[in-house]
Amino acid sequence: MNASICYSFASSVQRVRCEAGWKRYDDTCYVIRPSRATYDDAIGNCSLKGAALLLITSAVQEAYIRSIKGSTRAWVDCRRSSNTSNGWSCGMDNKAPTYLISKVASRLYVQKDFAHPGHCLRNHVIMEMEGSVVECASTCLLHNGECRSMNIWEANNTCQLNSVPRTAASHDYRKSSGCQYFDILSID
Repeated sequence: MNASICYSFASSVQRVRCEAGWKRYDDTCYVIRPSRATYDDAIGNCSLKGAALLLITSAVQEAYIRSIKGSTRAWVDCRRSSNTSNGWSCGMDNKAPTYLISKVASRLYVQKDFAHPGHCLRNHVIMEMEGSVVECASTCLLHNGECRSMNIWEANNTCQLNSVPRTAASHDYRKSSGCQYFDILSID
């Protein structure tokens, strides 16, 4: 492997930002630490940063990790094992991975609100994360229709996924410095 994927929960003080070089997704900070290492070395690399080697627990989390790691081969908290039905054991209890990857839509159609620059929807956030517009849209795809719009702050590489479009909550559509609003039009 060429890297380790470490994670650390963001405290309430860190809620807005993670350490430099780390990416925030929901309430967790992630970093991909480049190094050629064994599984045990990878655990140590994360521990040195006060973090743990990542144990993926959901398809949404896995999709996010795939979006930030690209083609980098990286250790997570799973290793080959003959003791499980799928040949992998994960975490301290050495169980087989329990998350399943579901088929998700391949296209998301969005429309930026050019008529009201600097406005965003408030009070309907289902998730906050760090990431580009593409990473945020990819995560929106995984929310099976629950994500209906997005607030994007490109300057600090963050976004919010919303549960409603602005037309359903116009009283919560307000001026917000540096924010760009996108309606989700359809998902194929």
